[in-house]
Amino acid sequence: MKQTIRIAIVVAIIAAGIWIPLSAQEFEKISDFSKIPAMARELQARHPGTQVLIAFDVDHTILRMPPERDLGGEAWYDWQSDEVKAGALDKMAGNTDELLALQGVLYYLAPMTATDPALKDILAELERAKFPMIVLTSRGSEFRFATERDILSAGFPFDRTGIALAPARFWTYVPYDINAIEASGYLTKKDVETFGLKDAMPVSYRHGLLLTAGQHKGIILRSLLHRSTAKIGAIIYIDNKEYQLKRVVDAFAGQGIEVRTAQYVGMADEDAQFYKSERRLDKAWFQWDALMRFVRTAFRRFAFARGY
Repeated sequence: MKQTIRIAIVVAIIAAGIWIPLSAQEFEKISDFSKIPAMARELQARHPGTQVLIAFDVDHTILRMPPERDLGGEAWYDWQSDEVKAGALDKMAGNTDELLALQGVLYYLAPMTATDPALKDILAELERAKFPMIVLTSRGSEFRFATERDILSAGFPFDRTGIALAPARFWTYVPYDINAIEASGYLTKKDVETFGLKDAMPVSYRHGLLLTAGQHKGIILRSLLHRSTAKIGAIIYIDNKEYQLKRVVDAFAGQGIEVRTAQYVGMADEDAQFYKSERRLDKAWFQWDALMRFVRTAFRRFAFARGY
């Protein structure tokens, strides 16, 4: 009986046009980005007088390594992260910091491409409709050049569609002080416990690209809105990681901003195949080994030429 009543209530709410946040197990899955413009227009109609902000994750959401190169991609990183933690023989780094540094080198050496060839046109449509759009990524500021390079190369317009910072707000900043959390102006002591916040690291926002340095994406997005002049009534966030979608939803609960999310699964099958393919794992290993041999040779030649 209770279940029947619950279903009836949900149906009535949906019929009334009221949005219900999805649970972590119910995030809408999309294999391409064709639904995003309709989602944006729907939210825009529901929030007149405000803007609908559309935010995109980077790795395996809007950008990927070229199909013939797994080394440096998100599936490769997840594989190597597990190998590092397990102390496996085929790990390519001694610890997580070294692995991140290696991935950063690969970002610079191997430009990424769009996950979806149609995304450029979809973003252009959203830009024409004047929807503000940003990138919300776990990458750190040290990867800004490579990230901006690949975004521009893909023809994505985020440098033109980002939200503006308030006057005197710097584009690189520390999002909060854990010892004086309420001085942030947007967080409380309860938020520290609720979201498991720790000492904050610097983040940066410029050209529509918000680099969170692996910190809580929802909280860092709130920090950006707090520093912005934009009047945001709703947010659409697209990410391939379910837990990242949940973080954004949770962070904005009770904040008066409606959040709608979509989990991009366009790379899911390929990622699963990578883990199962000994040939691709071996290829990634030999590509890394060849790169290391090249680097060692280059350093030896440099040292010899310098007389070291």
